[in-house]
Amino acid sequence: MTAGRGLRGVLFDLDGTLPDAAPDMAAALIAERDVQAARNAGMIPLVAGFGYLGGSDDPAAWRAVAVFARPEELVDWLGLGR
Repeated sequence: MTAGRGLRGVLFDLDGTLPDAAPDMAAALIAERDVQAARNAGMIPLVAGFGYLGGSDDPAAWRAVAVFARPEELVDWLGLGR
């Protein structure tokens, strides 16, 4: 999921199996259109609410499963915390 010059999202395999299916995948995203695309693909849309969001962005309105204010929150949600 790259566009233009930079990375716009990161995919996570939630159960560690291959091959993967959309319900087994979560995507941490930073654009509303990417959240919509993930939802349409049957993936779990998450928003990385830190970093690249603009002042006019309203990630709470994007219908994601969760919006994370800090990277550590995303790591904990994924069960990767220490």
